[in-house]
Amino acid sequence: MLRKLVALTVLSLAMLFILILPQRVEAVNAVMHYTVYSGCFGPIAGIVSGEWTRDCDGEWYGWGDRPGEYSCNWHVTTIGESCDQ
Repeated sequence: MLRKLVALTVLSLAMLFILILPQRVEAVNAVMHYTVYSGCFGPIAGIVSGEWTRDCDGEWYGWGDRPGEYSCNWHVTTIGESCDQ
């Protein structure tokens, strides 16, 4: 009985966490700037491994690793100027 109670509690907390988690939303009508960091363990973890800009036409400009290119990299997104000008 105790196992079922613990399992139900853990499941309930997991569902609550998923529902409350803020959804990732990116601005659609703005230039987006991405700074990509190496997130893998090792001597280069946390070092900038790419910088990219996605313009209003969806074109990418930059250097290095792209956002999401490697599973162990992470990126910081900055919203730039609006495309609605």
